[in-house]
Amino acid sequence: HRELTKIETGKDPDAIFYEPYSKRIVTCNGHSDNLSFIDPITDKVVATIDVGGKPETAVSDGKGMLYVNLEDRSEIAAVNIKTNRVVNHWSLAPADGPTGLAFDKDTKRLFSGCDRILVVLDATNGKVVARLPIGEGCDGVAFDNRSKEIFTANGVGTMTVIKEKHANDFIVQENLPTQRSARTIAIDESTST
Repeated sequence: HRELTKIETGKDPDAIFYEPYSKRIVTCNGHSDNLSFIDPITDKVVATIDVGGKPETAVSDGKGMLYVNLEDRSEIAAVNIKTNRVVNHWSLAPADGPTGLAFDKDTKRLFSGCDRILVVLDATNGKVVARLPIGEGCDGVAFDNRSKEIFTANGVGTMTVIKEKHANDFIVQENLPTQRSARTIAIDESTST
């Protein structure tokens, strides 16, 4: 492999993903409390948005809104990517240390993995819909749109499976054993695996 180019972002980029609405690559920069938006055609940073806390990860609604877990503030920042501005900060308290984040576009629900708690928020107004017990040390959260299940990867060595019965009704189905410190998770939407 050879290096093609270097793109300067904020300090300590953690989560990096492609955002389909803006057609930009987004980096969550943990030590500069901001997001960098990169044009993948020009390889240039085209916007930097201060989110007011340490951005751990983010999800897009695909329609111009980005939701960002702020790990050090136990909040979700709602970012309008049409205006490049934070429009809301929503508290996750008493839950602490949000890391993984997933989104159900149909019900407009955010699933924020905190330490031992999954917080479900209404993405239209930031209201907490549910708080559910999960394993300690959660880092990754994934949502399967087909089965309507939320999965949390917990560092303690479990994966919690939560069923979304409807927009305001959730139940913990099981805690499956995994390997201790296995905290990364993803779902292949074409196969639900």
